[in-house]
Amino acid sequence: MITDAMAVKLIEFYKENEINKKRRKKVKIIVDSLIEQLCKYYFNTIPTGIANVRVLVNKEFSKFNTLDQSILFKLKSVLRNYDDAFSKDYSDYNDIYNEFVNGDLKDLIIILLDSGFLTNNELKNQLKGLL
Repeated sequence: MITDAMAVKLIEFYKENEINKKRRKKVKIIVDSLIEQLCKYYFNTIPTGIANVRVLVNKEFSKFNTLDQSILFKLKSVLRNYDDAFSKDYSDYNDIYNEFVNGDLKDLIIILLDSGFLTNNELKNQLKGLL
């Protein structure tokens, strides 16, 4: 599910230290892509908005095995904090953004890596080393 191209983008993203508008846009694209891929994988659908994905995950959560529920639980955390992390309403929301990137998103990526969603071991090890 995590393609080599996405893994490379994640590696590049986590190597950068500076928080800026361009970096925020990059991570939003990555997160949106992860959400879309997870929706396709688990629900065979393309998401039509974060709120709809939240409803879908909550509705279908109990139908999955323990490993998949663990992944979906991490996805739920990403979805819960998505709007705040990428909000344009706040001029200073670096703390919220940092917590999202270094908490919720990182946790989701780690569980996906540990669950075999990236098969390229070289990229997997490189990315895990940054997280």
